[in-house]
Amino acid sequence: MFWLSAAWAYSPLFTCNNTVGYAVWTTDSHWRVENAITGGARHHYSLLDDQAVVDALTGGFEVWEDPVSCCSSFRHVYDGTTSATGYNTNDSINAISFEEGSWDPANGSVNVTIAVTYTGAFGCSLHADQIYNGVGFDFTTTNSPGFGDTDLQSIAAHEHGHWLGLGHTPINGSTMFASYGGGIGPRSLGSDDEAGVCALYPDTCGPDEICDDGIDNDFDGDFDCDDLDCADDGACLELQCSDGFDDDGDQLVDCADPDCAGQPACVCAATSVLPCDTTVTGTTVGGVNTVQQWACANWTTTGPEKTYEVTFPQAGTATVTVSNLGADLDLFITDDANAGSCNPNFCISQGSPGTSDEVRTFTIDAGETIAVVLDGFQGASSDFTIHVDCPGVTSGGDADTDADADSDADADADADSDADADTDTDSDTDADPTDTADPAPPAPQEPLPTISGELCGCRSTPGGAGLLALLPALLVLRRR
Repeated sequence: MFWLSAAWAYSPLFTCNNTVGYAVWTTDSHWRVENAITGGARHHYSLLDDQAVVDALTGGFEVWEDPVSCCSSFRHVYDGTTSATGYNTNDSINAISFEEGSWDPANGSVNVTIAVTYTGAFGCSLHADQIYNGVGFDFTTTNSPGFGDTDLQSIAAHEHGHWLGLGHTPINGSTMFASYGGGIGPRSLGSDDEAGVCALYPDTCGPDEICDDGIDNDFDGDFDCDDLDCADDGACLELQCSDGFDDDGDQLVDCADPDCAGQPACVCAATSVLPCDTTVTGTTVGGVNTVQQWACANWTTTGPEKTYEVTFPQAGTATVTVSNLGADLDLFITDDANAGSCNPNFCISQGSPGTSDEVRTFTIDAGETIAVVLDGFQGASSDFTIHVDCPGVTSGGDADTDADADSDADADADADSDADADTDTDSDTDADPTDTADPAPPAPQEPLPTISGELCGCRSTPGGAGLLALLPALLVLRRR
């Protein structure tokens, strides 16, 4: 048959004398989940993690906000948990509940009806509640539901379609089709679903934001990297983390920019090996700051670091001495064996404030490796001399100069109501199992240290309940 124009099969729940002709959410759709604790044993989210449940329900809403083929103005807002239930359709709270105790047969067969959505209209404005059947169905939030599992986000996407005002579509494979055959397919809208939500919630699609042209391309009041649309765009990320420039224009340079977190140039790691009983001169000038706070100190160390690795051949007492400081550098010792070289969370010893010599003595095991770090207090950087005394090792003689004891030539700088309101209830089922340097003292003080069932079907009743029916002989879920 030849059609002169596109034909859609989506079905709005309520007609209304408004711009779109149907009852809709006239503001953002606010919703809550019945608290699993205050709800008692009947409402414990099918033993799923609380956040996983909220994430799945949220995902079921978000798919209706961002259809691929058109623009939707529908928006949802999660307001947290509530003591209200999805059974109370007369309050002002749009609640979602999980029934884990006994399923009310008025909502449909316990092994057939997966969920129920009570959608009502006050004039042209919708309100809704939902109940999920955890008695007859095993919900899951995994991306790979097993046999007999029911994907919560898929069911939520369908039920939320009723929530926003849509009925069923006869088009198999659509999110609003009247049966669930397992898997996660209903998480994604079909073309008929998209046409439905965009008919009820039409919106004008604007152009995409170009993130480096100085223009508000999408007319949302924000431009370039100030626009959330550009959050992951390369133009708005500090991609060069050791070039000394603010590449993304956010006034944060290199490792001071969170974009560089975890990048090699911004990870505190040893750049030189410090031999036992050898004196070495070094510098933090021109280095990179990767650690601003150490677990064993509560002051800020925003100056560049210089990190050495030391391995002790024998067990006993070791001493690290730092002298000839030109600014306030702080000495930190970290246990390399615990979590890699110079992890600030595994700091086992720290030095003292000011530019006086710093001496730290500690006990080590044979073969233990530590990281010795010089870090600048409040942005300080300086030259220094460092010496480590190892147990069982005879003291050496001549001092070495560390222009990066690792054979680098870059001067040790690596760092690397109404009564007549209409109501529609949808009960769904499924049938297929399926240093800048600090000033002279006093300086800031540094303290010491699937089973068969149906998705929701809709029919008008005096109480506003809409149920689904299962065709047992065919084991095919249909919604009415």
